[in-house]
Amino acid sequence: MLFQSYAFPVFLAAAAAVYYAVPARMRIAVLLVANLVFFCFADWRGAVWIALSVFTTWGTGLLLERVRGGMRRWLLAACLFCNLALLVLFRYLPVWTELRSVLPGGRAQAVRPDPASAFGLAAPLGISFYTLEAVGYLADVYRGRCRPQKSLLRHAVFLSFFPNLASGPIERADRFFEQLDRNLALPRRRLWDYDRIVRGLISILLGFFMKLVAADRAAILVDLLYGMYADGNSFTMLMAALFYSVQLYCDFASYSLIAVGTAQLLGFELTRNFRQPYLAVGFSDFWKRWHVSLSGWLRDYIYIPLGGSRKGALRKYGNLILVFAVSGLWHGGAPTFLVWGLLHGLCQILEDLVKRGYRLAAEKAAAFRRKRGGAAERSAAFQKTLAGTAEKVPDALSGAGQPPSPGNVGGAAAHKSCPGMLRRLPVMFGKGIYRLFTFAAVSLLWILFRSETLEMAGTCYRNLFTRPQGFLLARTFLFAMGLDQVEFGIAVGAALFLFVLDLVSECRKKEASVWLSGAPAALRFGICLALLLAVFVVGEYGSGYDASRFIYMGF
Repeated sequence: MLFQSYAFPVFLAAAAAVYYAVPARMRIAVLLVANLVFFCFADWRGAVWIALSVFTTWGTGLLLERVRGGMRRWLLAACLFCNLALLVLFRYLPVWTELRSVLPGGRAQAVRPDPASAFGLAAPLGISFYTLEAVGYLADVYRGRCRPQKSLLRHAVFLSFFPNLASGPIERADRFFEQLDRNLALPRRRLWDYDRIVRGLISILLGFFMKLVAADRAAILVDLLYGMYADGNSFTMLMAALFYSVQLYCDFASYSLIAVGTAQLLGFELTRNFRQPYLAVGFSDFWKRWHVSLSGWLRDYIYIPLGGSRKGALRKYGNLILVFAVSGLWHGGAPTFLVWGLLHGLCQILEDLVKRGYRLAAEKAAAFRRKRGGAAERSAAFQKTLAGTAEKVPDALSGAGQPPSPGNVGGAAAHKSCPGMLRRLPVMFGKGIYRLFTFAAVSLLWILFRSETLEMAGTCYRNLFTRPQGFLLARTFLFAMGLDQVEFGIAVGAALFLFVLDLVSECRKKEASVWLSGAPAALRFGICLALLLAVFVVGEYGSGYDASRFIYMGF
């Protein structure tokens, strides 16, 4: 069941109505049934694999609490192997077994067959996401950060929670169980939180706008241009890179918004997965904003256990490379994902080296100023003597007590504020330039992410940088890339609207659904009505339209 399908609103309304109508003790059963229905709509044959993960992690968690000594480590390793083996079976083995298919000419090509056809099995929905949740739960129980869940039903609800099942966010067990316990104990009147419901509905509406108006419309242009990448030029490949940046962000963020909004309707607060990523200042800042739940998972369960940055710069950089290699492979087993992850890790290392060099230069400058401290102290004593002499000047000469002239009204405040503003301008300008550079670099790396093979990525980059003559025919190409003038204008307008929305959220330090829900009623109603009309009038759906799956459902 896709979020943008006609069945989902009916399913969500029915699930929420029953959830609020039944007694508190029955809510856990309602959630579990809703999870099963949502999962089986995708493919009921995959239910056996998620059930295996539920039973193994639940049982191992209980045993980890009772067993002592080295046996705990063996239990943990056995359960992790069982769950990760399923992930490898469905996600990576079909790719790597046929990766080295040598073609005439000695080249290698990545082949990505359907796991179901390769092994006669059905890949379960969201296996990459709920496997990370299961691994995180086991690691937290092993370390004593989370108590093992004694209720099989509650553990099953955690791993199969339908709002974030297919594409995240990746939730932590302790945070989820705390909310679940609270919701199961609250009376109906206290469970129904009007402000939370409003935020949830706004998040869902924003998610549908991003998916149906922006992402799926940008996908038309992207699919066409990448389908003819061999004949592309600088202009067409630049447009493909920019529109794919819009498509990927809007597609993934839209699912996260709908998932967060759906969970809010049921009384849960999921992790905020995106924090205006294209306004990031540098690569490290970008990964604090993009797919936050995955970045946090990799940090807490791989980077920090390996030593993080506590064991010297060389060890830190090795850990970064390993973490981003895992991040790339998590997205897929093809070499393009691995290289994409390694390049992001390399960019973070280069960024850290530049920051270290800047700090070293600043320390040397400070040491140089300290050497001149004696001269500065003598200058300060001289200035103090001059100040004492000035205090003896009669007030009449200094103009004290006289009314200010019209030209000097507010002059003192202006003199105090202007230097501060002028000092901040270079910093603001520098941050703006670095933001543009970060966006451009991330967009270039998305080309590798979108390409099916390394050879395809190399061709795209070569055409982007070696065929500038395409800009001479920009008007000819502009509206011949799958979108006519009106459709192209809608796509650009939607992207600009979302950019302004992110800019406001960045300035207010709040996500859009939060500050929109607290905005004046007229403004809130106007924006929501405009979004609703845009979804129904210009949204990409309906008869004759093949609604594309969310991109991250394939990861």
